Order: sequence, then C-alpha cells, then structure tokens
Amino acid sequence: MKIFGFTIWESSKPSLTPEQKIFLNTSTQGSWEIDTKTRRVLIEGNFVCDKQNLDSFMGLEFDVVTGNFSCAHNQLVSLIGGPRKVGGNFDCTANPLLSLEGAPLEIGGTLWCDVFGLKSVEWNAAGFQEAKTRGPLANHMIESFLNWKGRA
Repeated sequence: MKIFGFTIWESSKPSLTPEQKIFLNTSTQGSWEIDTKTRRVLIEGNFVCDKQNLDSFMGLEFDVVTGNFSCAHNQLVSLIGGPRKVGGNFDCTANPLLSLEGAPLEIGGTLWCDVFGLKSVEWNAAGFQEAKTRGPLANHMIESFLNWKGRA
C-alpha cells in the first residue's frame, strides 16, 4: 500500500517464493511455519528432501525440526541453512559434503553421514545418540565423537 508516496508493508510475515513453498509443502511430514523474528523455518514433524538433486536448501534457513531431518542423496557440499536442532535423526548421507559446517548443533537421535569428501570433521554438536558414518575419515570421526561423549 502506498501512502503519500511511501510504501507501507502490510504484513511482517517473511515472503517465500512459490518454489520455496512447494519445497516446504512436499518435504514436510507435519506442519511448518516461518519465525517472523529470525526468518527461520520451524518444522513440527519430519522433513525429508531426499533425491531432489539439491545443491542448497533453496535459500531457506531451518531452526528446529521436532522429528527427523533427511537431505540424503542430493548434491549438497554444505549443510549451511540446515536445522540448528533436530529432535530425531539427521541424515545427510550420499552428498558430496566438504565439511559439516551448518550441521545441527543438537540431534536427539542418530547422525547419518558419509565422510568421503570431508576436508574437516570439526563440528561442535551436542545430544545425539550415535554417529553412523562411512568413508576414510569415519573411524577418526567416530573416535572423536566417542571421546567427546566420554565413552572412549
């Protein structure tokens, strides 16, 4: 709306592209909303965007996913934009990841990750139950994980 030549925003809700809405609607098993303060996506339930040839999360940034989050079998080299917290499992297998930057800081279940292309396995996560990894750095990653959890 224009008043005296100035544009007034009629809604404080963040706008999404039609493609982003389709992505959220087809990948969410439950419900989603956008936090109007942080502009991050909140998922009540699971989010599964497997096998979509994604190289990013379509410009979205996730905050909390109460269930599982799976972005397996895509073309992601980074997890930036992924959820900060996942209540269930987090699966990023079969992606050409270069680092775990952007991976959740808290995972309630299991981390599933291929580490074939990772240049760095440094990651500061908390809360997940176990790590399932494949690749040349897998043993180092699991050993670091167990040391961090105090189990080694």
